[in-house]
Amino acid sequence: MTGKISRRVGDDYTSIDLDELSAAKINWLGQEAYSRLSKQDANHWHKVGAIGVLPRLMEGAIVLQRLGERSGRPLLLDDDGAHLAFMTCCFVSLKTKKLGGEMRSILEQVIRLLADCCHVDTSLIALPPLRRLPKDLQQDREIRRQYQLWKKPGCGPSEVSLADALILLQIYQAAGRPEDLGMIHELMKTTEGLRMALHRIHSA
Repeated sequence: MTGKISRRVGDDYTSIDLDELSAAKINWLGQEAYSRLSKQDANHWHKVGAIGVLPRLMEGAIVLQRLGERSGRPLLLDDDGAHLAFMTCCFVSLKTKKLGGEMRSILEQVIRLLADCCHVDTSLIALPPLRRLPKDLQQDREIRRQYQLWKKPGCGPSEVSLADALILLQIYQAAGRPEDLGMIHELMKTTEGLRMALHRIHSA
């Protein structure tokens, strides 16, 4: 999935400019998700205590379709919309075994794109020394990018994308330091939905 994704510090939205093929894939996924959600039994959702969840998931499907409507200029995806669309994709991932290979591929691409757009607050502590990581991870481009971003970690909450949170989790786990257990726990909780969705897609 190609296109330009950008976000300025302090913004509550992400600018997304997708190529025509990527936009068409997202639009198709949104339509498929909406179709599946519209066939859900609302009473069942109420019985299991998920009151109000189904309408939110359907909103997420609409956001996906809107993402796929190219207007010739970047679309500004607000944080609430990004999280709704991400939740919808996680729901679709629960039905992975019923999906064809092409749709699983598109679903993974869209989930990874949305993980770049969904931002969360986390109390980031200093990253472990790069030398603590296995050699292959030390050379990984995304791992090294995190060390560039967090040269001077601030105190208190710091905003990170779900995609970055998953990479940070990999860093802290690979370092194997006892003092990082609290950070690992927080990042495990933050990335739970993303990790579950990707696992289901890959294990189908």
